[in-house]
Amino acid sequence: MNYFLLPFFLLASLTYAQDTTVVKAPKIVMEQKINQAIPVNNMSVTLLKVLSDSRCPIGVTCIWAGEAKVLVEVITNGKKEKKEVFITSNGLTKSSSFIASDGEFNINAIDLLPYPEEGKTIGEYILKINVTKAN
Repeated sequence: MNYFLLPFFLLASLTYAQDTTVVKAPKIVMEQKINQAIPVNNMSVTLLKVLSDSRCPIGVTCIWAGEAKVLVEVITNGKKEKKEVFITSNGLTKSSSFIASDGEFNINAIDLLPYPEEGKTIGEYILKINVTKAN
């Protein structure tokens, strides 16, 4: 009886088809501290400083969600540029803010950590960026 099952399983394994589902390239998320340069392809992004942080702290009821503004230095193909980038939140989702593109990759700011909390001071900020393949 077992001899009859062996050809069946061999034949069944040969008829397995490959999945043709198209998978998008993943987003690469990186974190950077102040004055830390992150190279991406022909670009480099450096968080220079946090200019303002008016995000509504955790534990406080606010009318406005607020925003954070950071200054970054972008070097694209040897050309330096300083740019102000806004990071906003509506309390549920965060918007991403465009930083730079070299035509092959896009860099966006997606968050500024830590998020403010009532009664706590922020020591060191970290900017979260994501890198995606340009269309």
